[in-house]
Amino acid sequence: MNGLDLRPGVVRSALGEWADDLDDQAALDRYAAAAWSVIAEPGDGVAGAIVGALGRVEALRMVTHDSLLSGVGDARTLARAQERWRPRIDGGAIAAALQTARANGIHLLVPGDPLWPSAVDDLGVHGPLSLWVRGDPARLGSDRPAYW
Repeated sequence: MNGLDLRPGVVRSALGEWADDLDDQAALDRYAAAAWSVIAEPGDGVAGAIVGALGRVEALRMVTHDSLLSGVGDARTLARAQERWRPRIDGGAIAAALQTARANGIHLLVPGDPLWPSAVDDLGVHGPLSLWVRGDPARLGSDRPAYW
């Protein structure tokens, strides 16, 4: 089961202009962040743990190739998580989410971005793996709403 094509050209095509200033590895990392936002539910601690342990890209490779995730948690929990994620591992759905976001002025923020609101990191493995922001992402760190 490999519903995703992680070759640079495919990833860059899905990201569109968001990949313009990125090298291939950075583009793949940003794509993986978007993919995890489609595959895993918000607050999914199992996804957060494997992404934290393996990184976004390697964790994505493992789940898209239906690899047995080991060394990151107990086998039953990981197997149940993969069952939840399996129906959502769809390159077309991820590309559609990216295209819809770009068309509607939505920004994709990932941990490490300059505008990433570090306070969400306090949520640990249950924190967001990425944020889709409509409006000015610089306002995430302010007291004012991000969208007017």
